[in-house]
Amino acid sequence: MGLFSFLRGKRKMPEEASSAVEPSQSAIQELSQPVAQSVSPVFEQEVLERNTGRLMALCELSRDARDAEWRKEFLALAPLAAFAPDEPQVFQGPDGFPYIKLLIPRWCSHEID
Repeated sequence: MGLFSFLRGKRKMPEEASSAVEPSQSAIQELSQPVAQSVSPVFEQEVLERNTGRLMALCELSRDARDAEWRKEFLALAPLAAFAPDEPQVFQGPDGFPYIKLLIPRWCSHEID
């Protein structure tokens, strides 16, 4: 088989591989139902505040106290925390690359348990 063998034509698939599987009626009905909102907005905000508070507590540790466990928890919490953009939103870092400046939103008390 050469590099451009795919240009010569398509291979025929065996009969059992080419037959499509039809979804059941129950699967079609389940997929056509709208997804219900099971989490209330108040709960989501509480979770955001808790995650943001934990992230802020991690940031208050000195750089010398940050180990692999700290890094693991920080990276796990970062996408689950609340941030707000600052003005200017993008600034040039000391290495010459652009960075986005993110702040903790005012509505977040960032208190930890």
